[in-house]
Amino acid sequence: MSMYRILIPFIIFALFHFSCSNSKEKEEEKKSETLGSKNGDAVYMAGYDYNGNKEVSATITPYEGGLKILFSPVSSVFICSVSNYIIQSGSQLKFGSIADTKAEYDGYSFYNGYVESGAFDSCGTYQVDTTWVLFSTKIGFSADRTYKVTLDDVTSDGFTAKTATILISQNSLLGNNFYRPSCWLPGPHTQTIWASRLRYLPSPNTKKEQIELDDGDFLNLYWVTEGNGPIVIIVHGLEGDSSSNNVKAMFGVISRIGWNGVLLLNRNCGGFSNRLQRTYHAGETGDLDLVVNLVKTRFPNIPLMVYGYSLGGNTLLKWLGEKGKSAGIDAAAAVSTPFDLASSTAVLEKGFSRIYQRHFVNLLRESAKRKFRDLPPLFNPGDLNKIKTLREFDERITAPLHGFVSADHYYSESSCIQFLKNIRVPTLIMNSLDDPFLDTKTFPSPKEVSDMVELEYHQKGGHAGFIIGNTWKKIGWVETRIPEFFKKQLDK
Repeated sequence: MSMYRILIPFIIFALFHFSCSNSKEKEEEKKSETLGSKNGDAVYMAGYDYNGNKEVSATITPYEGGLKILFSPVSSVFICSVSNYIIQSGSQLKFGSIADTKAEYDGYSFYNGYVESGAFDSCGTYQVDTTWVLFSTKIGFSADRTYKVTLDDVTSDGFTAKTATILISQNSLLGNNFYRPSCWLPGPHTQTIWASRLRYLPSPNTKKEQIELDDGDFLNLYWVTEGNGPIVIIVHGLEGDSSSNNVKAMFGVISRIGWNGVLLLNRNCGGFSNRLQRTYHAGETGDLDLVVNLVKTRFPNIPLMVYGYSLGGNTLLKWLGEKGKSAGIDAAAAVSTPFDLASSTAVLEKGFSRIYQRHFVNLLRESAKRKFRDLPPLFNPGDLNKIKTLREFDERITAPLHGFVSADHYYSESSCIQFLKNIRVPTLIMNSLDDPFLDTKTFPSPKEVSDMVELEYHQKGGHAGFIIGNTWKKIGWVETRIPEFFKKQLDK
């Protein structure tokens, strides 16, 4: 089945949603508005404690990449839930367990926040004014915003009194940075397929440059030059090239704002067979390092940023962690990144995501066949036509071609998750929680990245989708958010 044939049901699905009605979300918004009245940074409602006091409040302020929440007033009991969880309701976000102390939070990975002050016991009982500090694995917070809180009445198992549970409203979590999907493309698959296959984008006016390498191979670069403005290096995804929609979209915005861009075409991509017994892979950072140094040498006084998406996001983040302070760029951004390669390949072997896997495997097989016709491998790859999964391709082709003993060895060495704490460049990481390519359980928490990294995990967006507005809109969310982030760093 061709990639285009599977698109028909999605087109039909999109037409049914073209009215842009989303009654559930509207109901949630209305519910949130009626739960309490906002007074400054606090939200009040008639919550209950064991003593029958009806009014409780929570004051929310940003704090070290998370949120600080002050509960007040407190008499005997304010919040009590059996698992000490802030629970999820409808489209609201979920936070994990709260540690008794900061030391306990620092010592264990399963806590998403800690009690900074106040008395606390096993069921969340507070005797005095209490402050929570929250860091969520589900969302990244901006340090310059105050967030909305909704208090809701719930009944805890084993307790007769009503208790108040705090919910962070997803509609205000990211302020102006919150992504709202096109209502006619509500799902992850419609977002993903429209962005990659159906979205029409004009081809940019690029200039191809082939550079010779010291190892005897070559790299192809595609340039968009508009003057003396900042330069953005683009690192593409699996089997991508200059015709990929994500590349064309970013090139288009770069041109509109008067910046310059250059695409690093990975070895053996774009129909060009490279000369050596190797190609590219997710953990190959040497070529990116070479291109960064090339651009810096040619344009020593021009701001330089790097943008990577999908597999290219992993490559970029790994390179940033490897280089640390010596990266020598002004900012970076990674979108729809597979932080753990093993889990990502596993996701693509399940459900509808197998359709995407089949598409990628077909591309990889054809690319390998072309390369091996020109340069037979030093190992026996077997019958390429029998390769059905990405893991099998990596086991039989990627690993032996690049010196790894197995696919698992390749995944463990090349996954960027282990390098994120060493990043010393202002970096935006943007992923969606409904990405059909990725395991969201592997998304890094604020504790797993350096303080130079800004996390944005959106509820929707698919894989490298993030489509906004109408069908004719030429600028998507990624092409809006990434330049905005880059400009902010340059203005500091």
